[in-house]
Amino acid sequence: MASPRIEVRKRVIATSQRIGWWMVATRALMKQENLTAEEARHHRARACELRSREGGGDRGLIEQAFADHLRRDFHPDPNHNCELARSFLESVGPA
Repeated sequence: MASPRIEVRKRVIATSQRIGWWMVATRALMKQENLTAEEARHHRARACELRSREGGGDRGLIEQAFADHLRRDFHPDPNHNCELARSFLESVGPA
């Protein structure tokens, strides 16, 4: 069995890789939208506004998600976010 320090290192590397790929995917999806420079600036400004609201928005939620991921027995299946997804979809309305 590997030492706990090695296990934590593996998870840190995996998490950093995941964040990098999220950034790459986000850029690719934004590029597909064919936004004008002004539209892109508007979306960036809106994202900054949402992040700064109420002291960082969902920072605590994100920190908890990372802490959960570092748990030795972590698996995403026990985290049922159906209600969260449903409420978000209702807030944005039909496509």
